[in-house]
Amino acid sequence: MNCPRKDVDLLVRRAAGRLSPAEEAVLEQHLRNCSECREAAAAQRSVWNALDEWSAEPVSEDFDQRLWARIAARDAESIWSRFWQAVAHGLSWKVSLSVAGACAIVLAILLLRAPVGENGPQGPAPAIAAQKTIDIDQVESALDDVDMLNQLGVAAPAPAKADSGS
Repeated sequence: MNCPRKDVDLLVRRAAGRLSPAEEAVLEQHLRNCSECREAAAAQRSVWNALDEWSAEPVSEDFDQRLWARIAARDAESIWSRFWQAVAHGLSWKVSLSVAGACAIVLAILLLRAPVGENGPQGPAPAIAAQKTIDIDQVESALDDVDMLNQLGVAAPAPAKADSGS
């Protein structure tokens, strides 16, 4: 319904016979001019008519006995049996595969993050351990010295090369 006055609740209440005479008159006037609302009202009326004609199937006389027997049988099963039945019934292979994939990714991340040596897991690598002992004040002082030398136009000395023994 694209009608600017669309009010589904009003149409449902009309089909159920719950409109006041004033509301019914206003809606009837609108339905004469609006084909969309008229079609929606007819559809609602047909649904209500079908529901009025429907009758539930009678319940068998031994329904209660069979229901209580099923409940008793279910209660007699072990908790693990019920758990695995619920798991088998509730999980599809897609969900199981997704969970297994997520577990594999987490395991791979954990294994790649922990460095392993010959004697088992080790502490941080030596380069990382050395970085933790550097004094920030020394680094700042060294950078200030290099900056001052650059301003004075003095070239920094070239690093010494080790002789290869030839």
